[in-house]
Amino acid sequence: MLEIPNPAAIAVGSCQMVPISGDVDASLAEVKRALSWAQEEALDIVCLPECYLTGYCRTPEEAGAHSIDLGSALFSRLMSELRQFDPVVILGLMERSGPGLFNSAVIVERGRVLGLYRKQHLIESAFSPGRESPVFERNGVRYGVNICSDANFPETAAALTARGAEAIFYPLNNNLPHATAQKWRSRHIEILSARARECSAWVISADVVERSATTTGYGCTAIIGPDGRTVERCPEQTPGRIRAVLTPVERL
Repeated sequence: MLEIPNPAAIAVGSCQMVPISGDVDASLAEVKRALSWAQEEALDIVCLPECYLTGYCRTPEEAGAHSIDLGSALFSRLMSELRQFDPVVILGLMERSGPGLFNSAVIVERGRVLGLYRKQHLIESAFSPGRESPVFERNGVRYGVNICSDANFPETAAALTARGAEAIFYPLNNNLPHATAQKWRSRHIEILSARARECSAWVISADVVERSATTTGYGCTAIIGPDGRTVERCPEQTPGRIRAVLTPVERL
């Protein structure tokens, strides 16, 4: 069990997972396993990969078929399964809101949605971009969320630290065509480290691992310090979990 010496520190975890497509109950079972681990480790927050709950789709047809309305009976049932867990979970999903579809991450505590972040810089034609950069707080530490390709835009991270965020969580889904995955294999961690240094903020990412006939997900699940150094990282192409205690950030 982790000890937190500073009352303003938080214990966080991140999970590198094999994606599940189109089966929310199977995904939920893995979410609950991740939260059980987080509870056993006395973590405050655990981050899961991009769109993990619903599976990740890029086309409007697929996304429309598998997206979830946060006001629906289905979502309410899913959240009821998480009431027993104390840690906050950052849970990615494809969200339906009226006629719009969004690539979102909901921030959930004991089955209650504290808020959500919608991906702003899209590579998927299915979704509309988000506009807000909300910041949340746990044990005196403020944090926010960016999603995957948002990491390529320094201003998106800076919008969070301008509001006092000391930690930025990045749900990722870097399951890419083989050549593209190889090209970006080392770039993912370099980009996340750059965001950490620029913002003087902790960066916590959660990615998927998979290999199919057409795609590879190496996995870039890491906890990076405000100086840009990697504190913890899951081995590539292997499901796993990492954790660390985030100490308060000193800024000028």
